[in-house]
Amino acid sequence: MKIFRIIKAKLRDKNKIKDEFYYDRLAICETCPFNSKHAEPENRNLKYWVWRILNLNEYFCTICKCELKAKTSEEMEECPKGKWKQITE
Repeated sequence: MKIFRIIKAKLRDKNKIKDEFYYDRLAICETCPFNSKHAEPENRNLKYWVWRILNLNEYFCTICKCELKAKTSEEMEECPKGKWKQITE
């Protein structure tokens, strides 16, 4: 079930992850315009801050609202824009 994968991913110690896909995905997300880190100040409205709080003040995908470190650490997850396909095919 997806909710259990999300909880597991949020609780996972990211410093112990050795899987290459995690670092490759995270690198892609780091430069993605849909990373909340890149949200323009005028787009940081109440909805933005609610999602930021729900993601424990971590950066998140502005499309699916998932915390990026958690989402990229789960092998079964997919990028909503298909940006990870290049590293999994």
